[in-house]
Amino acid sequence: MWSQLVDRLTRGVCELCGSGVGVEVHHVRKLKNLRRVGCCEKSEWVKCMIVMRCKSLVVCGVCHCRIYVGCYDGVWVC
Repeated sequence: MWSQLVDRLTRGVCELCGSGVGVEVHHVRKLKNLRRVGCCEKSEWVKCMIVMRCKSLVVCGVCHCRIYVGCYDGVWVC
């Protein structure tokens, strides 16, 4: 798993918007917690992490900030 994350990070592309500027890693403690997030519509970044079955997501600074603020509304490119 570690080498897979390194490969994704060295590509240098945001897995949500496709930007190549200033990528970072967003990490959650447990995937099962993502499945519980709200009973309604899940955010696109949550869907992406569930589909990829990864606790980490390589994102640009803008997407990362939006995830933390809770206003991410973009389209994912997984």
